[in-house]
Amino acid sequence: MTVEPQYPIKPVQHRLPLYKIVQQVIKDYIIQNALKPGDALPSEMELAQQLGISRNSVREAVKALEMLDIVEGRSGAGLFVGHFSFDALLDSFGYGIMFNLTQLSDILEVRFQVEYGMIPRAIAVVTAEQIAQLSDITNQMLVAAENGIYSAENDRRFHQILWMNVDNTVMSKILDVFWGIFYQARKLSALPEPTDLRRTYERHLRILQALEARDIAAMQISMIFHYEGIQDRLKHFQIIES
Repeated sequence: MTVEPQYPIKPVQHRLPLYKIVQQVIKDYIIQNALKPGDALPSEMELAQQLGISRNSVREAVKALEMLDIVEGRSGAGLFVGHFSFDALLDSFGYGIMFNLTQLSDILEVRFQVEYGMIPRAIAVVTAEQIAQLSDITNQMLVAAENGIYSAENDRRFHQILWMNVDNTVMSKILDVFWGIFYQARKLSALPEPTDLRRTYERHLRILQALEARDIAAMQISMIFHYEGIQDRLKHFQIIES
């Protein structure tokens, strides 16, 4: 026996952009009826009838939701609530970035807030092995700086190890996406290399020293100091461009 949902789907009152409206209607239906992954949804035909629109419009919306794992279409069985994860969303995030200075600055601000907010967690779970790995990377940074070389890979690895004990997969994925964006921006010459490599090394060393001392306030100050360095790179490049 089919149980009637507490919040049924209502006909669409607006027209453009129709596929986005349909997507929101389906998401609202899932949330309002407290549906879980694997629960059945109305078929495309039923959705079209209830919304008062064409089946093609419903299909377009459903395909977009399938790409985000919000909806799962099973051949011969119909539509079901998908097992949503952030992976699909984050994997496609970088493709929408045009790499201008304003966007890079905005992205940098978000990344800073993510890392800054996780500092107490990082200090609570720091290990001697982690400190040793970070020390090794900063030593490599120092040697590279003395030879006039900047290694973006060392920089990235430093931050990966810095947060590895926090055990937050969403944070790791977000930081990976940000690094991918910045790598691409460097290729397109939208982000210059650091000009003072010794200072870049010192910014990372200060973070390491604060982490080793389990000093939250010092690590927060060090993180601000670190991000100011990247902002300076963007500002310097903007002056050159103008």
